[in-house]
Amino acid sequence: MEKELSPEEGSQILRKMTKIKMQATRGKDDLKSNVELGRDLDLYIVSDVVGKGLPLLTPKGATIKRELERFITDEELKRGYEYTSTPIMAKSDLYKISGHWQHYKDDMFTLNVHGEDYALRPMTCPFQFVLFKRKPRTYKDLPKKYAELATLFRKEKSGELRGLTRLSQFTLADAHVLCTPEQIEEEFIKVMDLIKYTMKILGIEVWYRFSKWDPENKKGKYVDNPKAWEHTQKF
Repeated sequence: MEKELSPEEGSQILRKMTKIKMQATRGKDDLKSNVELGRDLDLYIVSDVVGKGLPLLTPKGATIKRELERFITDEELKRGYEYTSTPIMAKSDLYKISGHWQHYKDDMFTLNVHGEDYALRPMTCPFQFVLFKRKPRTYKDLPKKYAELATLFRKEKSGELRGLTRLSQFTLADAHVLCTPEQIEEEFIKVMDLIKYTMKILGIEVWYRFSKWDPENKKGKYVDNPKAWEHTQKF
C-alpha cells in the first residue's frame, strides 16, 4: 500500500516545486524541471487520452492540494470570509450582464443546451454577486466577504499548456470583498496581509505589480468609472 504524504512532506515538495518554477523564468533549460519534478515525485500526469491542460493528480499530488485547500479555507474563515458553492457553468445571460461575454467569450468553453448558450465558468465573481443580491442590503451589511475553492475553466492556447503553469481546468481560492468606498483602503490592506502571510508560510518569494486605469486606452477591458478609479488609486 502506497504511503500518503504528511503535511510537512507536502509542504517541502511544494516549496521545492516553487523554487524550480522561479528558476524556470530565468532560462529555457530550467523550464523542463517543473514537469520533471511532478513526474519524478509521482505528483501528477498529463494523458493524451484526457487532453492537454487537464492534469490528473496522483494520491501524493492530491494530498498536497488537499492540505493547501485546508490551510487557505481555515485562514479565510478566521479573517471573516463566508464560503460559497456555485455552479461550474451558467447561461450566457449572466456573463453578458457582468461584461465577461463581450470581452472574454473567445477564451471560454461554450456549449449550447436546449437552444440556449452556456459557458463553463472562468471566474466566480458573477455568481457571488448574484448571491449577494439575493436580498436587500444596507451599508451595515458591509463589508461582505465571499470565498470559494472554485474549479475554473479557461481556453488557453495549445502551445501555452504545459505542466501546472497554464491549464484548461484548475482550482482557485477565489474571493471577493464587497464594501463601501470608505472601506476600500482598510480592506485592501487586509487582503494584502492575507497574501503576504500565505506566501511567507509557504516559503514563496513574490513581488507585486498593480495595474492602473488608462483613460487613453479606449479598447482596454476597464470598468468605465473614472471617479471610482481615481478614488481607489489614491492610496
